[in-house]
Amino acid sequence: MARKNPTTTNGKVNRALTGDGRKKPVKQIKKNIKEMIDASKKK
Repeated sequence: MARKNPTTTNGKVNRALTGDGRKKPVKQIKKNIKEMIDASKKK
């Protein structure tokens, strides 16, 4: 899970997996990742 340059499918830095995301609760991060995965499946 911990990659040096975590990115979303469109190439932007995924802040939920970088240092900025550490301020957020883990549950919220996991929810965001799950939503991103679901969104990418719908495309």
